[in-house]
Amino acid sequence: MEFKTNRLRVFGVVPRQAAQLCASLLKDDEVAALVPWMNGKDAKEAGQETLRIELLCGAGSLNVWAIQRLEDQVLVGAVMETPSLVGSRVEAILGRQYWNLGYSDEAIAPILEWIAS
Repeated sequence: MEFKTNRLRVFGVVPRQAAQLCASLLKDDEVAALVPWMNGKDAKEAGQETLRIELLCGAGSLNVWAIQRLEDQVLVGAVMETPSLVGSRVEAILGRQYWNLGYSDEAIAPILEWIAS
């Protein structure tokens, strides 16, 4: 599944890529500190979380999309969606240098539309 906005391409990634993308984003302590399920985890626990991401994606219990800027094809973050019978939980993780640019709202919007349809 792929979505395009004015500035971004948001595309689904396979489980291994999802784990690698999230691991690269969560290496930054400031980024990890803003992710509730990462709060206070050490490097070993962070590695376990990325394995969990890969396994959940493989099982279909988690969807991960990469966020790529169209202007230079740089990956700037990820959108994660956890579907359930009562609704979906959607969150974006962005590299610190891409905060406050509106990328997370722009990337999440088409995914929320897709979920609602």
